[in-house]
Order: sequence, then C-alpha cells, then structure tokens
Amino acid sequence: MTGILSSMVYLFFGLFPYGEWTLAWCDARQQVVPLLLELKAILSWDQSLFLNLQNAGGMDMWGVLLFFMASPLHLLVMVVPEGDMFRFFNVLVMVKMMLCSLTAYLFFRKKFPRLGILMCSLLAVMYAFSGFNLLFYQNVVWLDTAYLFPLLLLSVDKLLTEEKPGMYIGILCAELIVHFYLSYMVVLFLLLGVGLYLILCCDKEKRRRGTLLFMGASGVAAVLTAVIWIPALSQYFTSARSSGLLSNLRGSKWFPSLVTTIPLLYCTGIFAPILIFFPYGQTKERPELKWLLIMGGLMIVPLLLDPINKLWHTGNYQCFPARYGYITVFLLLMVTAATLDHMRQRADRSKWLGRAAAALSVVVLAAFLLPYLLKKREQMDAYVTTLFGNADSFLALTIAFVVIAGAYLLCLALRDGKCLSQRGLAIALWGLFIWEGFFYGGVYMGYAAEDLSDYNQVLDLGENLSDEGFYRVKNETKDLDANWIGAAGMPTSGHYTSLTDEDYLFSLKKLGYSAYWTEVESRGGTAFSDALMGNRYGVENVDDITSADQVVYQNESYAIVKSAYSLPSALITKTAVPAMEMLWFGDRFEAQQALVRSVFGSEEQLFVRYSPSEVTNLEIAETKIMLGDEDEVGTLTYYIQVDGEQILYFDCFGGRYTTRVNESENEACKIMVNDQVHTMTYPTKKMNGILELGTFENEVVKVQVVLSEEVPTVSFGVAGLKTSVLKELVANANASEITVEGRSVKVCVEHASAGETLLIMMPYSEGYTARVNGKATEVYPALSGFMCVKLTSGENQVELVYHNYWIVVGLVVSVAAIGLLWLFVHRKGCLLRLEWKWLEKLPLIWFGLMVVMVYIFPMLIARGGV
Repeated sequence: MTGILSSMVYLFFGLFPYGEWTLAWCDARQQVVPLLLELKAILSWDQSLFLNLQNAGGMDMWGVLLFFMASPLHLLVMVVPEGDMFRFFNVLVMVKMMLCSLTAYLFFRKKFPRLGILMCSLLAVMYAFSGFNLLFYQNVVWLDTAYLFPLLLLSVDKLLTEEKPGMYIGILCAELIVHFYLSYMVVLFLLLGVGLYLILCCDKEKRRRGTLLFMGASGVAAVLTAVIWIPALSQYFTSARSSGLLSNLRGSKWFPSLVTTIPLLYCTGIFAPILIFFPYGQTKERPELKWLLIMGGLMIVPLLLDPINKLWHTGNYQCFPARYGYITVFLLLMVTAATLDHMRQRADRSKWLGRAAAALSVVVLAAFLLPYLLKKREQMDAYVTTLFGNADSFLALTIAFVVIAGAYLLCLALRDGKCLSQRGLAIALWGLFIWEGFFYGGVYMGYAAEDLSDYNQVLDLGENLSDEGFYRVKNETKDLDANWIGAAGMPTSGHYTSLTDEDYLFSLKKLGYSAYWTEVESRGGTAFSDALMGNRYGVENVDDITSADQVVYQNESYAIVKSAYSLPSALITKTAVPAMEMLWFGDRFEAQQALVRSVFGSEEQLFVRYSPSEVTNLEIAETKIMLGDEDEVGTLTYYIQVDGEQILYFDCFGGRYTTRVNESENEACKIMVNDQVHTMTYPTKKMNGILELGTFENEVVKVQVVLSEEVPTVSFGVAGLKTSVLKELVANANASEITVEGRSVKVCVEHASAGETLLIMMPYSEGYTARVNGKATEVYPALSGFMCVKLTSGENQVELVYHNYWIVVGLVVSVAAIGLLWLFVHRKGCLLRLEWKWLEKLPLIWFGLMVVMVYIFPMLIARGGV
C-alpha cells in the first residue's frame, strides 16, 4: 500500500516515474544527488576514494560516504546513467518508504498479533508516511535508519526475553554502518530505553542477565564495526561540524523552531485522539505500557526544548531539527497499537448509524483535504521553500491536523461506544489515513516537485573539459551548488558536507573565499588567490560571458572559461617552515599581500587600497562603521583613478572564523559601480567572499557602497589588484607541477637551494607521509590549512602518500572482534553466570545518568531566550 499511496502522490504532482519532476530539493540537490554521482565515479574507478580531488581540493571521502552513501541500495548507482540520477532519487525515496512499512509491519504482527493484518498494515503505512520520512527524505540515507529501527526493537526484545543476541548484534551493526552519525541517537535511545525496560519490566534475576547481555552484545557490535566508525569519527572531530558542545548548549534558545518540529507529529493525526483511549488503568499490571508512555514522553520533549534537542544532535544543527524523529513516531505508533489492541476487548458490534458516521467522516475529510491542499499551497509550502515552518504554515497545518484528528476521534469514539466493530474501525481508519497520507505527501513531496533537468548541463561540462596535470575549476555561477563541480568530474576546492575540514574551510575564508556552516565555496577570492589555488578554469553562467573571456566550452546554460592567470600548485619558496604555518588574520587583502612577500619573495605592492571620497550619514570608528541616523542608509562614495589595468574588489568581512550561518554584517551592503547596481545585497550566506567589481584600465571609476546597518571594519573597503604585478609574479614564480596518482602526490623540483620549502596547495592532513629523494621527511602544515615539505640542495623528487591510519586501526579491532563474537554467541552462558549484585542496580544508575546528561544538564547551562 505504501507504493500505491506514494504513486498517487507522484502521479498527481508529475513526479518521476509518472512524470519528469524530481523530489530532490535542498540537501538532496546540494549534497545527496552529487554524492550519488561521485559514488558511481568512485565505484567505477574514475575517482579516488581516499584522495578525491573533486572535493575540497583533495579530500578523504571515506567518512563522507559513510555519512551519506552507506546504504546498500545506493550501489544501484552503478546501473543508473549520470543524467538519470535525479529520477533515481525519486525511486530511492519510494523504495525506502516501502521498506519502512515492511519492517514496521513485521514488528506489529510480531508484538501485536491480535490486531490482525488490516490494522497492522495500517500502522506500518502510517510509519512510512510519518512526519520524519516526509520532512527529511532529502537526506535519503536517514530513511535507512528508519526502516532498520523496527527490526532493532524486535532484536532488543529477542535479546532480553529469549536471550538470543545474534539478531541484535546484526541490526545494531547495520545501524552503525548505514549512518554512523544518526547511530549516535540510536545509542542514546538504547541506553534510555533498555535501561528503563530493565527497571520497569524485569525482576532482579532477569535484570542482571539482561544487563550482561545488553552490555556484551552492544560491545561486540561496536568493535565489529570499528572499521566504519573509528575513521569516520576521527574525520568528524577535525571537521567544521565538531564545534564546542558546551558553547553551543550555552547559546541555545529555550525552544527550537516549534512551527517546524510540531508538524512532524501532525503528519500522523491519530496520535492525539488515541491518548484519550489509552489503557492507563492497566499500567500497573502491564509495565510495558508505562514504558511506552515514559519513553514516548522522553522522545517528545526534545521537539519542544532546544537545549535538549541540540544534545540529541551531538550539540548543534543548522536545520532538520528532529533527526531522531522516527524513534518518536514509532513509539507513538506503539502507543496507538497498544490502545487499539485494548479496544479489541470491547464488544465487537456494529450499528448502521456508527457505520454511516464513520463513512461520512471519510467523505467529509476527503472533501476538505483535497481543495485545502490545492488552495493553501502558498501558506503550507514554507517548509519546502525555506526548510523551516512559519506562523502562516503552522496555522494552516494546525487547522488540517485538527480536522484530521477530529475524524480519527469520531471513529475511535464510535468503536469505544460499541457502535463500530473492530473490522469496521480498521476500514474507517484506513479510509481516513489514505486521505491524510495523500495530503501530507502533497505538502512535503508534491509541493517540492521541480524540474532539475538543467543540471545535466553541468554534467555536460565535465564530459567536455579535457586537460592534463593538476588543476582546479572555480564556481563563478550565481546558482550552482558547491558539490556540483566535483559531481561533474571536475576537480575543485569547493565542498559541502558535514565533514568539511575546519582548518581548510577557515583557510579559504582567510583567502577571501565564501564559506558558511560546513560549506566552503570556490566563489570569491581574487585573481591572485585563484592563481595560488590552481584555479585554471571557471564555470560561469552563459549570460555573464564577456568578449574578454577565453571560453573553452559552453552549452545552453554554462560555459567553461580559462583563467588569464594560472600557477602550478607546488611553489618553491625561501620562507622557512615555521613562518609558513599560519595565514594572516584580519584584513583579507593584507593576507594576500603578505603571501606576495612570504611565498614569492617580492616587495611589489599587488593591491592598491582606496579611501572613500565622500561619506554620507556614517560614522567611521576604528573597529566599525555606524549609521549616523539609523532611520536612513549611509553611503561611501569612491572616485577611483585607475592607473594601468586593475581588477577592483570590495570586501566586508567581520573577521570571525566560525561556522555560523549568518554573520552580523550579512545583507548590510548594496554595491553600485558607475551608477549601475552591481550587487543588490552583500555579503550573504552564500556569498561572503571578496567581491569582484570588474576590470578597469586608465579611467575613473565611481563605486558606491550603500550601508543599511552597522558593519565591522576588520576587512572592509575597495582595493585594486594590479594585473601587471600579478603577471610578473606568475611569470617569475619558482613552481613545479603536481602529479596525482591514486593516493600519491608527486612533485619534481629540478633545482632547489638548501633551506627552501615546497608549498603544496592541497589540504593538510596528518595522514600524509613524505619522501624526498627516497628519504623520509616530515610534512608540515602551511598557511593554516595547506602543507609543505623541506627541500634539499639540488634536484628533489618529492612524493607524498596519503594514509587513513584510522581505517587500519578500525580494521584490526574489527577482525579481532570476530573471535569475540564467536565467544559471546557460543559461550554466553559463562557470562550469564556472573553473580555480581551491582549488575541489578546498574540499569537504574545508567538510566539516571542519561536523564541528567540528556535532559537536565542542557537546560541548566542554556542561557535561553526565544
């Protein structure tokens, strides 16, 4: 039924395979589909897994693939043409939703067999169309954790009631493999849920044995999957995502975006009315009912309180504020199942009035929801356009929820009042749910449908760019996401996943490139930094091409333009290693001028700084520029006499090297050049790098910077890059070409003097080893996020090889764990004979600690606010 209902939504909104549109919006477009393309390239041996030049200038993709691509279903990319990857995404979503309903059905048939096939199927399809799946399917690998969760609960039941650990170990291993990040939330749930279960539902002897089994089986699963999570975790700790837990919790508001989190529960309207009929009076005789209520409550609380929510997300999140939501939903479906099972005890009678009322509720709901879905799109599409709800969408969804919940309440009341049989109730609930599922499928899937076939134009660029040697391609477009340059097979410095290296991201930000959260762009910078980074080509929108551009290839949408200034990405410099380590903080033009001196050994002034000729309604202080009258805008007017040829740039950067999504200076500036609007809003979340204003020669240029609010002056103003100096630097640079083969980076330096350093503009990692003329040498960090090696006098054959040592460590642990697994499965009786009394109290201790750590501690240290 999941396939039929999702097909109804797909068909109605023109989604593939019944139309040509795709579900791949937001993260699916920005990350998932590009990574599916890269997975295909890696599996086809077209790209390297451990030194991938198509991402972040040269990145280890092991952790990234485990973060996004570890589902076995994703191996199907091998038979999917590149141009059909958006269509394949639609299929993946539908298939994984069907798997969610299958595993949920197995759970409900096993644990609530008296409900029958019809009711268990209903609950299973409700899980497939839950708020978690509908709101978060963009990160399609999250659905793997959702369809594994019912099996995990069955395996826990088998572990604790039958003392059989095999299924639990296997399913927990699968959870850890398909998404090691979301498995953190699974572990939190297991510690809370199993601890509470052992406390409420087990006598002392069963508690002791259950504690031993749970600890032992969980430990075996952890070490078996060490080859997965140890290297992935090490990469996470060096990423821009792993910011301070305490500082993030202190900065928490009291509440998350409630207009986003609460609608996750709205998608299953039966949750509210079912609580009216829950058998509260049986909780003493049936402690599992008490467990359900407590755990359900514990999983709802994070949706309502942001400090607790953040801790469930390892300390921070940018969006998708309920990544554990499938746990919440499934527990509430278990509450529903327990209630429906209890209602079976009512006399199984049916009255014509009850049947008529139930049928009428289905008809009325259909008559309300379908027009409502079509008429209220403008209010209800807030989430699929901004990733967050708003007051209008929340109101519209609340109205729909109240109507749907009311219909469910009527049918449940009819059954409770003995006016409807159990079978009649199941049929009525199915009728209501079909319309509810179609409605919310329309809101969160249908509204998101769009035609992204133009992205095939990007793939076309990669197929038609042929060059040799080491180079990078810069993204100069207005609309192309960072990962699409690499997805098209073109090497680039840009990247956007949660595992973007923090040092690398901040280094590019210092060089004037755009970056926010964990996304680093190749947009921004200057012609000098582009040459330094080896940006030999740029991708531009066709409409932005000028006669001065050297177009290598173009199609209907995009063009590949060759840069006028290009350098090999290995530079020989006389600067000693210690002086190379850190890149200049503060003014980003000064940072690049400092590189002219340190890397190129030149005292030439590459940049000319300009001061405003006129200042209107502004007060310029040492650290900031303030509005004189806050009700009016302020203006800086520059009349610039350009001598020779110069590329003019403007920068407005507050000097904060953080992963914040928005900075205080964002959207503060409007830029006009020669009385024409150049950039309406700058800086922005997507473009906070140095802004190019144009190339001018021997003329007066008028630049106006209109400020709407106060801005910092850490890196602010107009500067001109003298192209004659840049040409001289490029022509006289002492540089060598890089050759990359697999995990190996080779550079041949024909002649070097003693004490010189080879600067390699590839991201630094402790995994690199180096040999110069066959002798081992050290790889040093350079310019905050790149690397260098010391050279010897004469010819130098330099080879760097990247090793992911953590994979070796994890592999050793995992192989050793095979023996541990055999011992645990076949000799668990020896373990269970341990008579340590403290084991009986251990679940109470760890459950209490978890409640304090997860639910009380975050609230105590949060500063709060709305």
